[in-house]
Amino acid sequence: MDHQLGEIESRARFHWFWRCLPPRHRLFIRALRLCWIAGVVWLELGTFDRALSSCHWPVPKTEDESDPPRISNILIIADPQILSSRSYPNRNFLLSRLTQLVVDLNLRKSWRLAMKMRPHVVVFLGDMMDNGRDEMGDHEYKTYHKRFRNMFKIPYYPMAAYYLPGNHDTGLGASPSFSPNATARYKSHFGPLNHRITISNHSVLFIDAPGLVEEDRERMRHGYPYGGIGEGGKGGWSAMPGGTVDFVRQFAAKKIDKPTVLFTHIPLSRPDGTDCGPLREKGTITRGAGHGYQNTLNEEASNFLLQNLRPSIIFSGDDHDYCDISHPMPLRASSPKTRLFSPEITVKSLSIVMNVRHPGFQLLSLVSQPSYQEQLHTPCALPDQLGIYLWGYAVMGVVSVVLILVANFYRETERGRGWGKGREWGSVSSGTLSTTGDSEQGVGLVERPRGGASARRATLDAEDGKRGGKLSASFDEAANLDEREGEGFMNGIVHGLGNGNEVGNGHADVDAPALLPQTRFVPAPSHHHHHYRDRAFSWTFVLGSRRRRISIPSIFDIGRSLLGVCGCGRAWTGRRRGGMKVRDNRVDGERLREGLITRSIHDVQSVAWLPVVVYMLIALWMFVDHDFSRKYSEPGYPN
Repeated sequence: MDHQLGEIESRARFHWFWRCLPPRHRLFIRALRLCWIAGVVWLELGTFDRALSSCHWPVPKTEDESDPPRISNILIIADPQILSSRSYPNRNFLLSRLTQLVVDLNLRKSWRLAMKMRPHVVVFLGDMMDNGRDEMGDHEYKTYHKRFRNMFKIPYYPMAAYYLPGNHDTGLGASPSFSPNATARYKSHFGPLNHRITISNHSVLFIDAPGLVEEDRERMRHGYPYGGIGEGGKGGWSAMPGGTVDFVRQFAAKKIDKPTVLFTHIPLSRPDGTDCGPLREKGTITRGAGHGYQNTLNEEASNFLLQNLRPSIIFSGDDHDYCDISHPMPLRASSPKTRLFSPEITVKSLSIVMNVRHPGFQLLSLVSQPSYQEQLHTPCALPDQLGIYLWGYAVMGVVSVVLILVANFYRETERGRGWGKGREWGSVSSGTLSTTGDSEQGVGLVERPRGGASARRATLDAEDGKRGGKLSASFDEAANLDEREGEGFMNGIVHGLGNGNEVGNGHADVDAPALLPQTRFVPAPSHHHHHYRDRAFSWTFVLGSRRRRISIPSIFDIGRSLLGVCGCGRAWTGRRRGGMKVRDNRVDGERLREGLITRSIHDVQSVAWLPVVVYMLIALWMFVDHDFSRKYSEPGYPN
């Protein structure tokens, strides 16, 4: 019998909360939790896949479908600017780390989405690291650079990645916070400052725009013009060896008869107020300079690049927002009446902290046929991460809290109207322990009446008539105690009946005085043990002939204590007047008026814990390295 009672009580404590809730409310909590899980999966993964579904590589139109042109697909990434502990010096450590974690998570999701496009080449338009130019030790820089490489892993071979320097990588101008070794560190970790490659019969040039700004300032300080076209720049500025001006002049002197694609971090000069097109979020690109930056190249430097390179298309970064304009080419002596234009696309930043709501990247398709001179490109916008937090999670949270408060208020109203008379609304039906000979199983199911001590006395009198009044004296003594003591005492009697002899045949020949001492050792929950505490960690043991309990309070016990400290008091948090009585193989869990706030806090926790786990698993999956080589075949691209 002791084993049966112990098993019943153990099961009851394990399922205490769910057994005390009404089925309708339990269904509401589970439905709300499922809605949150679906919302988390959609906002964290579904919105990105949806953005990818509207992004496709541009395909050239051809009349001969039997001989399609060979195309090289280039993915262009601008200004990822991964953060470090130096990015927000005025923020405390925890907030800075949280910002870095959220931004890294978004960059990883965006990069994984971009890799689903399966490009042949990836070009980074500078500003790979937000603090790459800062003064720091070699070990710190290597750790910083390793974080960038882990975040933007090249998933398959022979996909190639090319980089060009930005003002956050090598610096621009003089500053005590800039490292004198910034340029050398960049070259050793990312590659040369100026270089040229050939992709699909196109000359692709990567120039050091911050270096060009520095050299241009030096040229203007000495009062020299750039001079003529080609190597040497007749009658003009003598270029710094290995600098951007020298690189451009050497390329122009070779007179390579191929379309030229120019990549530069800093946009070219344009008149103030130039419209950037409908895809720009706000404003336009204006001329300006400051500590470590310059918005555009000046007009002389821009004309120098256009005159010497005559690019078919230009891609730039640094501004963080999208811009699509066309630059008029300088007229040549051989064709003074032919005016050509060179389009320039300023690519959106990939990061969510660059003052754009929709980050993005650019797709560029180069056709290898010499007769096909068009360069096809299209932008791809990513989800509004700030909007996901503000209009997704925040709105869902407010709506969920309101629904939970309304549901609990409705439950309290229905309780006041007399729902479930004869037993507590939402409690589990239970009965009294039967030890009569009529029960073959030793337990019976009798509906528990309400009414405190009088109800318990009525139940006991029915049993007492079969035992010669042995229980009446025990009950009279228990009735003189307060409600807390009476609850524990009566549970002790019920447990004590289980220790009698001949329970199996329905007779318990036990003297009442022998039962009284046993009530001191029976663990009976009293009314001040809130049912939330059953969800805390608890251990029981016997010490000094008394049963002891050690409990670690749950978060809701702590919350209720804080509400009491704040003066919310009993009227808001509520108390439970009843206890838990084990009378048969069921438990009567009385859940009387715990208070609107306390129940709502517990419901919020019940709804939130699983969606939080799902969010953390998605975040963990983004930070785990995956073997892309199994998922993607080696695409290759024509040279």
